[in-house]
Amino acid sequence: MTNNAIEIIQNHGFTVKDFTGTQTDFDGVDCYVYDQNGRCKHVDFKEDTTLGVQFYDSGLTGLISLMHKKPGLHEWKLPKYLERTDVYVWLVDVIDGHIWEISPKMLSEIRKYIIDFKWKGSGTDALGKEHLLGVIKLSDCRLVENDKLFTFLQGK
Repeated sequence: MTNNAIEIIQNHGFTVKDFTGTQTDFDGVDCYVYDQNGRCKHVDFKEDTTLGVQFYDSGLTGLISLMHKKPGLHEWKLPKYLERTDVYVWLVDVIDGHIWEISPKMLSEIRKYIIDFKWKGSGTDALGKEHLLGVIKLSDCRLVENDKLFTFLQGK
């Protein structure tokens, strides 16, 4: 049985507030995630059912949108999380329940972490947008553990 991303985040011991549907979503934040000490992160999460099957020679990978546009329009736009400096992207594996974090620092240098590109058509997007996706190694991301928004060895 699979859970949705919010359930998985909550199952890790976090409190989720101001979930999608508010202005924050249009500003590049899906929700605010709090740990038990009251520390907060602005999180844009990606539900992913395919993390476990995307293997490259470099190991397990995840996908992140690098640009998007409405079909028929010629202007590609950056996702808001690539324009901001305070948003963490969480890749939530809804099959295995793992959460992988891409920090604002890593997002600001995302070109260094891309190992391949994919195209996602508008038919599979909730908002009907086409996406240019970057494939990144999950080993470059931080594995989010239970109720730990920050770790000493965060690195990226």
